[in-house]
Amino acid sequence: MPAYYTTKDKIWHYAFRVICYSIFFFLLAPILIMIPLSFNAQP
Repeated sequence: MPAYYTTKDKIWHYAFRVICYSIFFFLLAPILIMIPLSFNAQP
């Protein structure tokens, strides 16, 4: 992160990462739950 970023820019940088990681987890979690269930022998 450049040294000339203000405090607001730094907060937005980390907040944006949290938002992106949250969306990524929200989209990936159902897939990670369904994969083990698809290998289950019972119907």
